[in-house]
Amino acid sequence: MAAIDEAAAELGVSRRQMYVLLQRFRAGSGRATDLMPASPDGGRGRGRLDYRVEAIVAETIRKRFLSRQKRSVAVIHREIRQACVAQGLLAPSRNTVAARIDRLHPAQVARQGRTGCRPPVAVRR
Repeated sequence: MAAIDEAAAELGVSRRQMYVLLQRFRAGSGRATDLMPASPDGGRGRGRLDYRVEAIVAETIRKRFLSRQKRSVAVIHREIRQACVAQGLLAPSRNTVAARIDRLHPAQVARQGRTGCRPPVAVRR
């Protein structure tokens, strides 16, 4: 334990962090790169949500937003948050839900009449 405390003091990290580094080193291939922090999940253009939350978001948008009576983003977010809390998951932010809706194709979002997409109207000249 004294060796761990000395190494932690020399590296300027806590004892707990020293054990984390030791565990990474033992589990790795024995190279110094094993001690580097793991790359973060997600990032620009990649999702950071849990796959279960992504499924809830997609399903709620499909059922509630892509319907004849569109719900507002606030209502969609509230329903997603309630579903996530019910399953013990961390709910996404309102901006995340709005971004998912903004990414939908315009033809997918367009409101359609009772018969679906209407045929183009002939223009008289």
